[in-house]
Amino acid sequence: MWTPSLFRPAGGPLHLFYTESRGCWWCESPQCFRRHCKRGAANCHVTVPFGGTSINLAKLTRESARRRALTSMGAKGGSKAAKGSDSISWRPGGDLKVVRLHTSGGALRWQAPETILSEEDGGPVPKVIANPPIVDPATGHWILPYWRESPRGEVVCPTKVEGGDFASALISSDQGKTWRSSGRIAMPNTWRNLTKPDWLIEGSAAPGSDRKTLLQAFRTSREVAYMARSKDGGRTWLPAQPTSLPNPNAKLNILRLSSGALAAAYNNHGSEQVKRRSLLTVSVSYDDGVRWEELAVLETRLEQELRYHYPMLREVGCDLLVTYSVMTPLKAKEPGGIRLVKIPICSGARGAACPCRTSPSSQGPRAWPSPPWAPRPARPSADSEGL
Repeated sequence: MWTPSLFRPAGGPLHLFYTESRGCWWCESPQCFRRHCKRGAANCHVTVPFGGTSINLAKLTRESARRRALTSMGAKGGSKAAKGSDSISWRPGGDLKVVRLHTSGGALRWQAPETILSEEDGGPVPKVIANPPIVDPATGHWILPYWRESPRGEVVCPTKVEGGDFASALISSDQGKTWRSSGRIAMPNTWRNLTKPDWLIEGSAAPGSDRKTLLQAFRTSREVAYMARSKDGGRTWLPAQPTSLPNPNAKLNILRLSSGALAAAYNNHGSEQVKRRSLLTVSVSYDDGVRWEELAVLETRLEQELRYHYPMLREVGCDLLVTYSVMTPLKAKEPGGIRLVKIPICSGARGAACPCRTSPSSQGPRAWPSPPWAPRPARPSADSEGL
């Protein structure tokens, strides 16, 4: 089960969107079979699919398995789902589902899950989400970003699927009862690599400032975030274009504030060839993402294997709430978990102030204290709480 996202429409029940894997992806090559045998597969004396020969995979050396795979596979390639096999980290997603929370007999109860987009739709490719839907202010339709992500398996077993990988969105015009998929979102000069794909994933949507355009911001492997725009309610999307926001191949989240500004929470650095995600930053834009002004810096530590990532934004009254996860190295003394940061925006940067009557706008911006766990940066940060 992947990426649960909560959504509650005005006057409606709470919805929980998520994706659920059907099974594990098992590459049909001797090398992949041997790996599964080492993990404790029940029967390691199998007939290899790409040659019809029966071999004892438990006795195969890594090199002989590689040679057999390359010889027997030829240009065929392939992969299939194997029930009961070990989970493999490179296969996220599956069927896109939703459950609703209703009142029954005075008690709150979750209804049965409903599949709104099958893994088989448009080719057997896992579907994934990372953010909840938004409501299009022009039409009232729900817009749910999603993407298709093929498994990235062994180099000897390239995955071949129908339709390929791309980002898109689901649209509902009847409060989530039925859904239809929009057109694919293209990215210029896309390439595919088994170890580091060139992708648009983990899309986050927001209305445009004109209340007619829709925006969708993406994580990429190109060092910067990309953004696509739709002028017809999400039915079609213009090709995604690079933004000025750095992106270390990490999720970001955007939100249209009640003031009209567009907020973004993101990791403010490139990949730098190391496994870390830090400099978690909140910025605002007054021109739909063309230019950004820094509002707050939440985390500043830069260490190998340390990750402050997967942020989510919510505006509550005169505060902007940011939740994100903390993943620390295995030997670190600092605990990981979920953190919540509260940023008062009644007296923040221009345009970011919420329309509350107590806004001390005449006093100018406040200098917010740093979180208690972070070194004091030279620039403004935010009040925060650890959960």
